Amino acid sequence: MTTAFDSKAIAYNSADGLSQEAIGATSINAASGFTIIAAGLLIGQLAFGNGAGIAAPTNVTMTWDGASMAQEILASSTSGADTATSAQFSKAAPAPGAKTLAAAWTTAQDCYMSPVAFTDAAIDATGTTSNTQATSLSINTTTNGATVACFACNGSTPTVSQTKIWAEAPNTPGGGGSYALGGSGTNAHAFTGASGLRQVITGLQIKGTQQFRRVPLPVVLMAA
Repeated sequence: MTTAFDSKAIAYNSADGLSQEAIGATSINAASGFTIIAAGLLIGQLAFGNGAGIAAPTNVTMTWDGASMAQEILASSTSGADTATSAQFSKAAPAPGAKTLAAAWTTAQDCYMSPVAFTDAAIDATGTTSNTQATSLSINTTTNGATVACFACNGSTPTVSQTKIWAEAPNTPGGGGSYALGGSGTNAHAFTGASGLRQVITGLQIKGTQQFRRVPLPVVLMAA
């Protein structure tokens, strides 16, 4: 089967509703503003930034409707007092509906959180990747899959080259997320115009799931 888009946030607390924001916090949550219709896979994105002398976040966790999500990747770019961190989590067969998406971590940070959900989708861990001090990332793909990227920087709002999940920068970090369906070889996700001293991008490859059709066994009639 071919991976398809299901839903993303439309009424979180950011100015455009596409992301949830927290300032100087160790947790973040959104109880409304995002509804899963019939997803097979939920991706949760986190972008962190900090002030001078604050370390990157640790012990990062994420939940959907109280159920733990799997940390697929977390990467940071740090130099002196400047740090940017990007993380992505996944949940197979998430509970449908408008549920609470939440995350927690140690060391107070400014944070953006945004979800995206897909149908007929599963994580292909062989394609998980990241890039630091760069504004683009190429992620392996197939014609029936998808790719998802999350960008964090201590700069301004980026311009997103693929389908936008979110893009913001009113707080210490700037960042954005994007997805692309299908493709051949690799999909390039670019986040331009954000500047900043520290930049990091994480990427996930999503594969289409197969559905098997049960074929009835032939009926053999025996002569009496």
